[in-house]
Amino acid sequence: MIFESYYSMIMNNMRIKTYEYIKRIADRFGYELQINRKIKQNRQQICLNIGAGNWRCDSWINLDYSSEWYRASQKHPFLPYDIRNDTIPFDEDVVDAIYCSHVIEHIENEYVQNMFSECYRVLKKGGVLRIAVPDADFIYTISKINSEYWWWRDSWFTSGILKSDYKPRNVDYCVRELATPKLLAYKLGLNEIDYINDFDSLDKCDFFEKITNGLEFRDNTVGDHINYWTYTKLEKMLQMTGFTTIIQSKYGGSCCKEMTDLSKFDLTNPQLSLYVEAIK
Repeated sequence: MIFESYYSMIMNNMRIKTYEYIKRIADRFGYELQINRKIKQNRQQICLNIGAGNWRCDSWINLDYSSEWYRASQKHPFLPYDIRNDTIPFDEDVVDAIYCSHVIEHIENEYVQNMFSECYRVLKKGGVLRIAVPDADFIYTISKINSEYWWWRDSWFTSGILKSDYKPRNVDYCVRELATPKLLAYKLGLNEIDYINDFDSLDKCDFFEKITNGLEFRDNTVGDHINYWTYTKLEKMLQMTGFTTIIQSKYGGSCCKEMTDLSKFDLTNPQLSLYVEAIK
């Protein structure tokens, strides 16, 4: 009975492509389906939050990666969606808005490019994709000067995540935000390279490329940042997907009225975030 109600809601409102996909969700997330029955079956809009985590908005559908790392924070119903392997489970031209906040810094370029293509495919004409990511240009620039900006990140560095009582420098804050596995003294890191000389001598983009080179998603450290994002890089990749209207947005400044609600959107680290919107 639970599955049948969920099946009906999915087919009417979310248009998931195959019965097998729905059954897999039902089998795995049966306890969540009772909650989903409460979603109105006459919903006129379809709005998605990709990588939603511990987030809920009654008129939105959460898509997220199912992992042990995030299980404790995934308290609300979601459709399993692995950016690296899955297609977005909707038909073409049916989605009104997509929100993706602080997700793609954890994913390699090729899979992000595919996700953008999937977003373009499912969005209606005039639909909005809103992306929030750590702003690599800002992070680099603020790390180049002596300031007290990074005080808010100190708790992470003192949480026992480093191999020793290591006092972070500006370059370490920068590497942590853009290429966490390359961070010096990081217990779950991949090398013991000190990037201070590269930080001082390399061009900004060359530095970004060097520290992220070779990084891949790892299941045991899904919270690590392995990719950098600038407006220029995002714009180019979105254009390759087919988007022609691309905007460097602002905190709370969405073209979509629903996504201007600051009690629900743009909650993650706005002090270092880049906001970009693409309209189909």
